[in-house]
Amino acid sequence: MNRVNFMAQTFPFRLVVEGERADRHRLPIRLYGQLLSQFQDVIYLIGASVEGMTLSSRGPLPSAILDTYSLEVSAEEKGSFAVEFEFAETEQLPIYEQNRIQVAMKFEEVLDALAHRDVQKLYTAIPNSALRRRILRGMNEVGARAGSDYRLSFVVPSSVRRWTLDDDVRQWVTQTLHRTSWKRQQEMWGKIIEVRVVNEFRFVILSRGTETKCSFEEDLLSEVLTNTGGIVRVSGEAVYTDKGLDRYHVDSLEPVATGTTSVSVIQYGDHRYELSEYLAIEVDYDDAEELWELRAPALHISVVGSDVSYAFNEFCQDFDMLWKEYALADDEDLAESGRRLKQYIHELVAATNVEE
Repeated sequence: MNRVNFMAQTFPFRLVVEGERADRHRLPIRLYGQLLSQFQDVIYLIGASVEGMTLSSRGPLPSAILDTYSLEVSAEEKGSFAVEFEFAETEQLPIYEQNRIQVAMKFEEVLDALAHRDVQKLYTAIPNSALRRRILRGMNEVGARAGSDYRLSFVVPSSVRRWTLDDDVRQWVTQTLHRTSWKRQQEMWGKIIEVRVVNEFRFVILSRGTETKCSFEEDLLSEVLTNTGGIVRVSGEAVYTDKGLDRYHVDSLEPVATGTTSVSVIQYGDHRYELSEYLAIEVDYDDAEELWELRAPALHISVVGSDVSYAFNEFCQDFDMLWKEYALADDEDLAESGRRLKQYIHELVAATNVEE
């Protein structure tokens, strides 16, 4: 595949809008403004990625990013509706031309990832998960603004390359936004002890005596505030920087109370088990003894602890032991009940990094 030849000032991609009205070189002003605004936001976010910034899932972009990576409309092609762009000139700060070239190259990588439905390429192009999610949502918005009356593409006039933001691409992006990397997927039990909602949505969870930072989207705000100070089970994606673990980005949250809850991932130390279905866990609390008890009757696991996060860690340890002593055992070394338990564990575990 031939790469595009990039220059610092000119942004080489042309936005093409197709449809009956667009082909007559007519487009509603409101739609035109929304398309350009949403596209500009995507370029800002890619600029932040090139600059090595680790932004939250929300919050404003630094002014230096806005100045450096602002685009201007430089031409509108007659006979259809195609918009060309250039980076804006500015005297407010020094412009590092190589970074602008990198932004155009990164944009091409994002377009290629969308065109080929390539998650790995997308993660390589934009390694920061918060930026990646914002860029994906932005690209989906660019396509969604056009509705069913128009079709949007990005083309490079000097080549035959074209990337179309059609329904299939938007569907794949939506699926990717809801997909969590298995290696980074985490589930934690603990107490929410601090919430921050200024410019970004964050909370701190206390689990097994350790405070861990978590980020989340606005749609979880009500649940987070309702359960602040209480015991919760959270699941989401671990977000890493070059310094190591930065935080967890939480996708779901539910209170832990007496009754039955369920988990989809078991982790003890470095040993991870992704389950093929949710595993039900019975939860009880003894007020007199001030002890939590977690039980999984199907696995014959029962653990207690004064803190629910410690009890869940004991639960994970027992599951890890079951895998080693039953799932990895030879059938001839097990009784009939042990062989049935081995079969159930193998059916329950969809993937693990614990080698046989």
